[in-house]
Amino acid sequence: MPAVYDYVLGQTGNKDLVYVGHSQGTTQMFAALSDETIAPLIQPRTSYYIALAPVAYVGNVESQMLHELSRSYLPEMMLRFGMEEWLPDESLLHYIDPKLCAVDASFCSSLLVAVGGCSLQQKNVSAVVNYLKIQPAGTSVKNLVHWTQSIREDTYQMFDYESEKKNEEHYKQKQPPQYDLSKINLPPKTLFFTGGMDTLADPTDVNRLIRLMQIATADDASKMPLDYNILSYDHLDFTIAITANVQVYDKILKHLSED
Repeated sequence: MPAVYDYVLGQTGNKDLVYVGHSQGTTQMFAALSDETIAPLIQPRTSYYIALAPVAYVGNVESQMLHELSRSYLPEMMLRFGMEEWLPDESLLHYIDPKLCAVDASFCSSLLVAVGGCSLQQKNVSAVVNYLKIQPAGTSVKNLVHWTQSIREDTYQMFDYESEKKNEEHYKQKQPPQYDLSKINLPPKTLFFTGGMDTLADPTDVNRLIRLMQIATADDASKMPLDYNILSYDHLDFTIAITANVQVYDKILKHLSED
């Protein structure tokens, strides 16, 4: 995160920036702002933190696919066998998925539900074929292991190497450090955009996150995130819903224009 900030601010010449993150992009920011070493490099240079479908805790995630991966320990086995990429040849999927959608439109909906816990309710159905040309995207096996650990243990912590010796090597302690969101160092202004139909940033987990933000901002209520909860939105709607321009982007631009 500090390297990203250094690059962007170095290119623009600005002294601060607006950070907009979606899903794991918010997870990274919550972690950075909770880290005593990293937060001082990030917080003073952030004028606004805008979190779309914010994710920290995932103990209540409803994705059946993620729960099956978590229970099976398949990602851990892949990592032990030296496999590094999840969906290494995603381009093949991006070619096949649209072809199948053209044959059976219900396949598109089923795929979105399986991967993102999403529906077509708020989306441009005719554009779903284009979405599937770039989604699902691959990731590292280690990242997937980290997510399945978080689901099983209902924690928000650094990667668990599942070995006291390896954890000691990386963290100087036997267990991975927890991210203490009750002590997060938020920027001057933070916006949350949350969805009532979000099965990945589940409302129960989001409410837990909001309670921790209330604790963290108890001495400065002006930093408490303003939450725009859209009851009909699922996890991807903040980026591709047909109403996102009004429900999300216009609101963001209005806030930014007032400063």
